Amino acid sequence: MLAHLVVISGPDQGRTFSLEEGQTLVIGRGETASARLNDPFASRSHCRIEVDGGKFRLSDAGSRSGTLVGGQPITKCELKPGDLIRIGNTELRFRLEGAADETTMARPGLSKPRPKPAVTPLQDLPGTKIAHFEIGAKLAVGSSGMVFRAQDPEHGRLVALKVLWPETSQNEEEVQRFVRAMKTMMPIHHPNIVE
Repeated sequence: MLAHLVVISGPDQGRTFSLEEGQTLVIGRGETASARLNDPFASRSHCRIEVDGGKFRLSDAGSRSGTLVGGQPITKCELKPGDLIRIGNTELRFRLEGAADETTMARPGLSKPRPKPAVTPLQDLPGTKIAHFEIGAKLAVGSSGMVFRAQDPEHGRLVALKVLWPETSQNEEEVQRFVRAMKTMMPIHHPNIVE
């Protein structure tokens, strides 16, 4: 075995996938994936890792939610020891046999990582406040965040409040996509659509 991927969070936490020379590891939730995940937010064939000449090349396979390495969306990249890969709600750590994780090293071609703010995990938000909204029960989980039932005391109404995942909120393209979607929906009024 040259290297392995360790699932550090998500439904498959604790599992390990081995990588051998000449192998192509397909990661996803579909039956044809060689590294099959139980994550409903992973695509059937989410991404693949090709092992050739001691190099580990990760490429997104046209996944629905994208593949992140070190918090940055990628199409293709070469993995380095310690890299953190996010697929849906699953995080995997790339480990090379006999090498220390290079977690303090900057990746060439990527912007300098921003310091991570202290973030309350989204599942812990019920019973807290964001701005003036009083957060209630979780209603749904999606690829860009969680939706909560919330009370808007300023306007005396019940609302659905979407809170983006930290990695989504740090990606300007994803934030702008979310804003465009909200602007498209705001003028639509119907009894079966939440305002």
